[in-house]
Amino acid sequence: MARFRELLEDAPERLMQVRGRHTGGVELVIRFRKETLDQELILEGGGAPLYPEICMLRQTFGKSAFSPKDYQEATGSSRQTSTRHIARLVQADALRKKGYGEYVLWP
Repeated sequence: MARFRELLEDAPERLMQVRGRHTGGVELVIRFRKETLDQELILEGGGAPLYPEICMLRQTFGKSAFSPKDYQEATGSSRQTSTRHIARLVQADALRKKGYGEYVLWP
């Protein structure tokens, strides 16, 4: 279990990666709820390590469509990294392709 360096120091979200010898791996983002002293599942799948980017995209674009170039400019990442992240987010059902070169965050 690890915290996201990109989020604030006291952020309650954590990345949990589970790997077994005879089972497939699982990646989860969980959040600690202080009021009830339990954990809630935020995100599961290949997009879990990219949770800070999902938060940033939600804050930057909201429900609006964006292009890979928009993503690249918003994150400050290279073209290759942006393409790789978008592909992982689409595969994890965090992003949906709206049209040619347009993506939108999936709730």
